[in-house]
Amino acid sequence: MNVQAAFGRHLVAVLSVFALLLAYLVTTALPTQAVEDPEPGEPEVTLGQSVGFSGDDDVVVPGVSSELVGDSTWELWVKPANFDRRRVLMGTAYSAEGVLTLEASGQVKFYQGSEGGNATPYSVMQSNSSLQVGEWNHVVVTRAGSTAWMFLDGRLDARRTMTVQPSASSFPLRIGDGYLTGVVADVDEVAVYDRALSAADVAAHYDLIAGGDHAGYGAKVSGDGPVGHWRLDENEGAVAVDETGEFEGQYRGTPDHGQPGATVSVPGEPEVTLGQSVGFSGDDDVVVPGV
Repeated sequence: MNVQAAFGRHLVAVLSVFALLLAYLVTTALPTQAVEDPEPGEPEVTLGQSVGFSGDDDVVVPGVSSELVGDSTWELWVKPANFDRRRVLMGTAYSAEGVLTLEASGQVKFYQGSEGGNATPYSVMQSNSSLQVGEWNHVVVTRAGSTAWMFLDGRLDARRTMTVQPSASSFPLRIGDGYLTGVVADVDEVAVYDRALSAADVAAHYDLIAGGDHAGYGAKVSGDGPVGHWRLDENEGAVAVDETGEFEGQYRGTPDHGQPGATVSVPGEPEVTLGQSVGFSGDDDVVVPGV
C-alpha cells in the first residue's frame, strides 16, 4: 500500500510539471497581436489596419505611373467620412494614366486622357451606384484596350468605351489626394496592376475581406501580380511599404495611422478587425450561455 501511495504521489508531480511546461510552450508560441517584425529600416506594421486621411494627407509613390499606361487595374478600400465635394481617391493625372475621384453624390468617377497632365482631352466613366458613408467600400477599375469597367463591392457596376486613350505622364501615383482636394476617409489595401483583373479575381478579393481574412487577401493579391501593393498597415512613420518591394511610398501631412482595417458589415453583426484584443479591468467579462 505504501509503495502504491508513493507511486501515485510521484505520478501526480510528474503530470503537474508536464502541464506547466505545456502551458508555457503554448503561451510563448502564440503572439497576442499580428505584429510583423520589420526589416531593417522598415516601419513596424500590424496586419488588418488602415490609415485615416483628413483631406490634406496622402501617400506619394514615384515611378509606378509608367506601369499603368496600358491595360491596368486600380484597386482600394475606402471608408468615406462625407460626400461634401469632389475629392481625389487616387491616381496620377486626369488626362494621363488615370485618376479616381469621389463625387459629392457618392458616386465614383475614373478619368484618363492623352494630354499627359491635368487638361483636355480626356474620357470619364462614372459608377451607377454610390458608396456608403461610414462604411468600407471596395472600389476597383480595370482597363483593357479602350474598354474600362468599374466594380463596387465585388460586383460590376459600370462599363464604358474610353474614346481618349491614356498617355504617360511624369506625375507620381498619389493615394488619398491629387489635382483637387484629398479625400476625408480611412483607406486600406491599395493595389495597382499592369493588366485588367478578371471579374472573378475582383469578387475573390472582396469575399476574402468579407470573410475577415486579411492574411488570405494579401496572399491572393500577391498571386495576382500587382506592380504595387500598399497595405497601409504601418503603425507610424513616413514610409508606406510596397509589398512587391519595388515602389515604396511616402506619407505626407499627418495621416492617422493604426485605424481599423477594411471589413464588410453584416446586418446584426458587430464590426471586427483582425489582430485586436479586449482589455478587462477586473469588473468586466464575457458571458456565454449554453456552451
